[in-house]
Amino acid sequence: MKKIIRGTNFDLVRFKTGDEKLYDLVHSIFNEEIVKGFINPEYLKFKSKSKVIKWVESKVSPGCEVWYVIKSKGKYAGYICYKTRIDCSTVCELSIVLAKGFRGFETGLQVTKILIDYLVSNKLFGYIIAYANNNNRLAEQLLKKLGFRKTNKLHKEITDRLYSENISPNIKLNYNLFSISIK
Repeated sequence: MKKIIRGTNFDLVRFKTGDEKLYDLVHSIFNEEIVKGFINPEYLKFKSKSKVIKWVESKVSPGCEVWYVIKSKGKYAGYICYKTRIDCSTVCELSIVLAKGFRGFETGLQVTKILIDYLVSNKLFGYIIAYANNNNRLAEQLLKKLGFRKTNKLHKEITDRLYSENISPNIKLNYNLFSISIK
């Protein structure tokens, strides 16, 4: 797991402790009204700066999750990560959140492609998955442009294996699952 993954316009830099700019970025994202429904609801519990610092520091050591801050010309543009589970190590999930002022199709496309290219070139996983909120058509278009396909037939099985969440057939899913095979 590289500490820095370089791209043309953006670099991905591993989370590190003591990074005040990173703490400020994550704090501002977790407290934005507009991101509710688009990021993991679990993250919305971390409203205070001290809770954000603890959360960031818990993501520094690589394990089943590897977190990167997205940098562009010294500015912090958001974060991106990939996650897996020990018992399901052939699949990883990508997650990206861009900061206000950096949101847009082209930025998301470039940053996500940097991480995908890294994962593919290092043959770390057989499949990459990503979830897109049903209301976020831009995210769905971005994933499709990167070669992902909607795979909701596997949604329940993947969610159960990665997150140990059993989804009842009667529950309406708020997210679509997309995947790409990199075998």
